Amino acid sequence: MHRALASPEDPIAGYKIGACTRTAQKKFELRGPVIGTFQMSGLFEDGARVDMNQFSPLGIECEVAVRLSGVDFDPKRPNSIIDTIDAVMVAFELAEWRWSDWKKLNGNALIADSFFAKASVIGPPKDPRMLFEVENNSAIFMQNGNVVYQGPLSEMEMSPVNVLRWFFTHAEQCQIEPRVGDIVLLGAVSSPRSVSSGDFFSGEIGELGTVNVEFQ
Repeated sequence: MHRALASPEDPIAGYKIGACTRTAQKKFELRGPVIGTFQMSGLFEDGARVDMNQFSPLGIECEVAVRLSGVDFDPKRPNSIIDTIDAVMVAFELAEWRWSDWKKLNGNALIADSFFAKASVIGPPKDPRMLFEVENNSAIFMQNGNVVYQGPLSEMEMSPVNVLRWFFTHAEQCQIEPRVGDIVLLGAVSSPRSVSSGDFFSGEIGELGTVNVEFQ
């Protein structure tokens, strides 16, 4: 359905994996993680200045992201996941809060909604092999120069590399057709922050580096 809503002028640019924790799955009555999409018009690079007028109210989360270089993953060879990516980077997910009362939505409605996904800001690409070591790093999430979250990625219930494996093993079931060049967001490092015009956010994950975005 999400691909049908896209257009040749504004194709799908990537995917977000949401509800990667048991707490989120219980809250939304889901049996596991879910896959959402965002389009090319919602893909921004490090240092972007984003016009908030093009969105409903926004939230922002710091994440690890990858860029796909292949789509053939063999679950019997878990480490072959490295053959599916050519870059890993720090990223922000921009979640659009389109519902006046999302707590009344069931899991199916949220999946159809792409689980709030709207856009992403991606940092400079790094060596894909760093994906295997990323959970040994800590994240620092800052809003207007103030630290709003700091903690180790080892506390994530699903490591980023296991989220990517999940994505490929469930893509067909979810009627997803990943393509070379797609960006995949691998679960939030921290809780979302509300965004206001004039806000500046910075995310840092150890050796992966940083990503920055300003809203106007």
